[in-house]
Amino acid sequence: MRIDHLVFHVPRCGGCSLESVLIERSTGGLLCDRIEDGELVLKTIREPCDGPIVVVSQDPELLDVADNVYLVMRDPVDRAVSLYHHLEEEGTDSDFVAWHKKSLAEYLEGDQLEHDWVTKTLSGGDYQNEVTQASYHKAVTTLCRSTVFLLSELDELLREMKRRGVRVDLNDPVEPRNASTGRKDLSKREMERIIEANFFDCRLWDLAQVMAVARRNYTRGK
Repeated sequence: MRIDHLVFHVPRCGGCSLESVLIERSTGGLLCDRIEDGELVLKTIREPCDGPIVVVSQDPELLDVADNVYLVMRDPVDRAVSLYHHLEEEGTDSDFVAWHKKSLAEYLEGDQLEHDWVTKTLSGGDYQNEVTQASYHKAVTTLCRSTVFLLSELDELLREMKRRGVRVDLNDPVEPRNASTGRKDLSKREMERIIEANFFDCRLWDLAQVMAVARRNYTRGK
């Protein structure tokens, strides 16, 4: 099965917000799915013979069967603090890391702080080992195969999807969940700690910003 539109989902980078919008506002034949054991698991179906297949997933194998791939990137510092608030709200074990009630300072200095999680996701999901130069190159390849948007550009992403055939209501702006991270409250040392722990993610973020600017310039010139 070909996938018309794949949103490659990096956790805490707006994927769940996009998925909710697609489910709630799609006006045509949209499948918004997750992947389990290589099989599509349908979340919602609206006249599937009359519209494109849209999948939100972090399975890199789907890149080979998707006609259009979109990727949302987020500043690694913002993302790390956002994850802390997300875990704080849950107050229990998470799918991402084992969580115990901790202050932000304890979280940033402890082993719950993720190390290059974005790079690991984009290179195939090996979260147990450290990032190698080879896995970083895989992540760059995934980035370059995608149409890249920044977290602040979710509305632009939906407009691009609509331009390519997804029938979605764009009247209301997308409001990313947990988008406010409290970054202004970080000390210099705490910010440096996040950057140190996410060296490869920071490199990807720099590249993503360049690609987003190039996309905007290309779109304006069309």
